[in-house]
Amino acid sequence: MALKSSQAYNGFIAGPQTDTLLVGQELQLGGPTKIVSRVSCVGGSQGPYRFVMEQKRVALYLKNKNSSNPLLYNYDEFGNGQQSLAYVNFNTKVVHPVLPLCKAKANVNYYKIVVVEHFLNEYIEGDGPMNQAKFRDKCNKECGCLGFFYKEESSKCLLAPELGTLSKVSNSSHVAFIKISK
Repeated sequence: MALKSSQAYNGFIAGPQTDTLLVGQELQLGGPTKIVSRVSCVGGSQGPYRFVMEQKRVALYLKNKNSSNPLLYNYDEFGNGQQSLAYVNFNTKVVHPVLPLCKAKANVNYYKIVVVEHFLNEYIEGDGPMNQAKFRDKCNKECGCLGFFYKEESSKCLLAPELGTLSKVSNSSHVAFIKISK
């Protein structure tokens, strides 16, 4: 499964470094236990994704420039017909929002989304208690913060260096604030 496009290389390597993942290649107990993406088809540098067979689960991790630790994607976020991505419509054109350069008092605003949680909320409680305005100010000052996820009932908040997958929840006091340009 080595995919190439005109803008990016998404090759995945299992086991010792090679330039191809062969059809039928497997992760095995006692054998290779992870598949690592590569930055390019020329160099052997590791890319941002790791697919890992752990003791009790299979996990996908994303390492990005805004986070010091790899972020874990939960298995049900890939769409099993009942949760998360099962309700998402995909578009073939990707348009990333452009934020202003990171500096004090940057010209940013926040887009509010109600009844959602960040995919890491299942594993990380967040900081606080603190009021929403203080979390907004904290996110404004952190260049790597792309938004924050606030739980009104506990006044706890998760600053998000990576947005990843948003999960719909029934609790209307769980709110996301996604950083956007004014």
